[in-house]
Amino acid sequence: MKSLAILRYVLLATAAVAAARAQTDDPGGLWAAQWHMTLGQVRTAVLGAAPVDPPVRNTWTVTRLTAAATISGHHFDVLYEFHPLRDEFCAATLIPGPGIDRPSAFYSIKQALLERYGKPIDEDTTEQTSAIGTPYFQKVVLWTLPATTIRLTWLEIGGIGGSNVSVRYSLRGFDFAM
Repeated sequence: MKSLAILRYVLLATAAVAAARAQTDDPGGLWAAQWHMTLGQVRTAVLGAAPVDPPVRNTWTVTRLTAAATISGHHFDVLYEFHPLRDEFCAATLIPGPGIDRPSAFYSIKQALLERYGKPIDEDTTEQTSAIGTPYFQKVVLWTLPATTIRLTWLEIGGIGGSNVSVRYSLRGFDFAM
């Protein structure tokens, strides 16, 4: 009887730890999608995922679903991208919602990624003037994991007030897509 009570306690404690970890590691179900899932599997796994109609094609992927997530206190739109021939999940791009201070988002997300994945393999800052004379600033931080590439980007375009921050998680092999 005593061993049954201990077993019950261990199971409850394990479930509580797993639930707490799921809440911190997966806000809004963002990480419920796994590489190679089909469109239907990702729609089922990610709460609130909605189809992008019509799908948006680029050279390497097709954006098929969108959802929302909160990371480091910032609200993001998440674009789920699929292999154009096999319809398998291969990338997710996170873009801050409207009204978010881009520098603040960049640095708080960078800190969260540093804490989770350690030192990046590359960090680069570019300040140039475009061919039409518009100054721009770009900062890129890159992590590579065994199956995933993570690219954090901040782009400021002078003269027109353009600013964007994005985080792109991609299956290795699709890490060159923008």
